[in-house]
Amino acid sequence: MINAHDLYALDEPAVGARTIFVNTGGVNATDFNLDRAGRRTLFGNGKQAAEKFMETWSWDEYLDKYRRQSAASRV
Repeated sequence: MINAHDLYALDEPAVGARTIFVNTGGVNATDFNLDRAGRRTLFGNGKQAAEKFMETWSWDEYLDKYRRQSAASRV
């Protein structure tokens, strides 16, 4: 149910454009008892995904494509 709700939100292009996708290695959001190695791997995967995302993502481009455009159409 949690995954389905998250995927539903990602159907919106503006949401997907600002989302960092992390390889969780099969770890679920409710896996509260990860060992130290699992936590380190998950953290490292998140750091790597964030760095890759930030290499190409632009706040101004995001605003131009998804926010300013939709605001102008409401006027």
